[in-house]
Amino acid sequence: DGNMARRPDLEAFCEKFGLNMVSVSELVQYRLKHESLIEIKEKSSAKIAGFDALKCEILDHKGERHYAFVFGEIKDKTAVKFHQISSDVELLCSDKFDDLRGSLEYLSKNGGVAVFLQGEEKCGGQVKDYGIGAQILANLHVKKMRVLGQPSSLTGLTGFGLEVTGFEGME
Repeated sequence: DGNMARRPDLEAFCEKFGLNMVSVSELVQYRLKHESLIEIKEKSSAKIAGFDALKCEILDHKGERHYAFVFGEIKDKTAVKFHQISSDVELLCSDKFDDLRGSLEYLSKNGGVAVFLQGEEKCGGQVKDYGIGAQILANLHVKKMRVLGQPSSLTGLTGFGLEVTGFEGME
């Protein structure tokens, strides 16, 4: 009759025709487990801001290049810094320079991962794609993480098997 079928209607339909029913959340969970939007192209030893790290060059499904720098071993609770890739001049002229330098120093001393994400232009500014960042961290076997920086909305990370255990300011 043109109305949307509700769960009881769908269950009856599946029973009648011998079909299995899956929810949207089950479909999303399956896709997250079996599909990846990223590929780690290269891993190499590198220095970033004078600190030694393992540099991972990552290509996503849109052809965008992202980077992860791993300092030491991945721990039970790993410190993570997300950073939006920007031009050198833009970074050096912003307040983010000292924050990034402090975070890299912290990661160098304590271990962890710095994830550098290409962003999309939206509403006059760039936004980080935490879904890509989450896949990068999951690929590096991060499970629980402490995010360096101000608390923000990182919803949906549990779908990637990640748990945010807290935030650490870097003042």
